[in-house]
Amino acid sequence: MDTYEWILKNLVNFNQGEAPRVLLTDFDPSMSGAIERALPNTTHLLCQWHMQQNFKKHFLYLNTVKGPGSLEARQLYRYLTGDVIFNESVKNFWKVSEIIFNSEHLLGPERIKYLRGMWQIKEKWTMAFSPKNFIAGTHTTSRIEAVNA
Repeated sequence: MDTYEWILKNLVNFNQGEAPRVLLTDFDPSMSGAIERALPNTTHLLCQWHMQQNFKKHFLYLNTVKGPGSLEARQLYRYLTGDVIFNESVKNFWKVSEIIFNSEHLLGPERIKYLRGMWQIKEKWTMAFSPKNFIAGTHTTSRIEAVNA
């Protein structure tokens, strides 16, 4: 049993056998796996601030594109680091997704593959598909991250 799993099982024990209904974490694969194994009935959400930082790292180059296509690249960067994460409308999410996935000429096949993987777990990180669990409006792992988002 790994450390995260041990911590989660002890959390349940400490809480008199009651597992949390929702956990909000960064995008740590070890933690994700531990939550799936130790707390299969708990909804696991990903911190939107961490997702935004992750997307910024992967797509920062879009802000440095010069010449023809630079405006399109900057708009694509805004879609990736803002609209798809924070927009609550499912319709707008799919509209922006279509634009993103039709931009392979700017993103390249590897980044499109990365995004397809992220879209497979969109329910964990985008407001448009957030489960209707009560989370008191919390979408980040700390209040200071919410301020920075």
